[in-house]
Amino acid sequence: MNLEGKVAIVTGGGTGIGRAIARRFVSDGARVCIIGRRPELLEEAAGSLPTERVKTCAADVSDWAGVGRIVQTALEFGCGLHVLVNNAGMEQPLAGVVDLDPGVWDRVIEVNLSGPFLLMKAVIPHMIEAGGGSIVNISSLAGIVNPPLMPAYCASKGGLISLSKQVAVDYGAYS
Repeated sequence: MNLEGKVAIVTGGGTGIGRAIARRFVSDGARVCIIGRRPELLEEAAGSLPTERVKTCAADVSDWAGVGRIVQTALEFGCGLHVLVNNAGMEQPLAGVVDLDPGVWDRVIEVNLSGPFLLMKAVIPHMIEAGGGSIVNISSLAGIVNPPLMPAYCASKGGLISLSKQVAVDYGAYS
């Protein structure tokens, strides 16, 4: 894939899938803004990559001020925003609706659903300005087929699937 001249934001980029996506995007020519909550993991993820192609930003994707910092950091590359990968996510302790702490419900929804919403809200205008872009929202089979005792996680991932479809309907013509 040729990503030369493109700028990508990858959330949850300090470890695992997000880190692998960021590494691949850099090898394909992109400039990448790696996002996560733990600065030490971000620095480790960025450490083996060319410094002129990587920026890091420690932020909570469910916080509007944090999302603003993420976008500003990515815009520092000076060539627009073209790709958003919403990979940050969290699971929940196994519990049915009756036993699930409402605070856990809220946090899972904030990170897995509200975070991608806020990032898309902030990034889409920049993508339109740049002539189009691509958004990849990492969901889960649990958003379609519900395993037991995971109401918050399943609701958040099912909601993300639906939100992705809605954004495609509303803004797909700009990509």
